[in-house]
Amino acid sequence: MPSQRRISVGTTPVLIANPNPKRRRIDITFLASAIEAGNVGRLHIGKGFPPSTTLGDGNQGDPITAGGNIVDQEAYSDDPTIFKGEWWAAATVADQIITVDEI
Repeated sequence: MPSQRRISVGTTPVLIANPNPKRRRIDITFLASAIEAGNVGRLHIGKGFPPSTTLGDGNQGDPITAGGNIVDQEAYSDDPTIFKGEWWAAATVADQIITVDEI
């Protein structure tokens, strides 16, 4: 069953998705500032580790800006390439709002 959560992310990394061996898809959306006026920073997503918000840092994860998203999904049933571990997020500005949609 799909589950969508709305999460506030600050400058300290937060766990946004627990490990899930049955995960088939995850969509992390950094809501546009037209929807959430306070979303003015940059978000860093870490697959399996808490990311740093420093650009160029080896642990920066995947940076996205407001309106962007990251999707990881199976290409076929039991696709071994989808990441089933922990997902983390950290922002350059406090109280950035994201949605996490997981199936």
